[in-house]
Amino acid sequence: MPSATQARTLLRSFAQHFNEARRHPSSPNPMSMKPYPTQYRVMFGKVARSTALFLPGYFILLGWPLFPPILFNGHMYGLGREPWTKV
Repeated sequence: MPSATQARTLLRSFAQHFNEARRHPSSPNPMSMKPYPTQYRVMFGKVARSTALFLPGYFILLGWPLFPPILFNGHMYGLGREPWTKV
């Protein structure tokens, strides 16, 4: 018959295995596990796609008061055209 220490060792190893399988995904890794590598390429790609999608919209949304003076040169007749000039 196995001694008490062998039985405890066996039970302890079973408990550790069971607890390792039940770990929550956001729980900290034990020191024996190698950390998962950070995927900077994926993160920067997402930031670049979001910037390319939203930055032009923000530029138009927030910059619209700057466009009429540039486009119409202070006159509402057309793109910089004076009202008395012939086309």
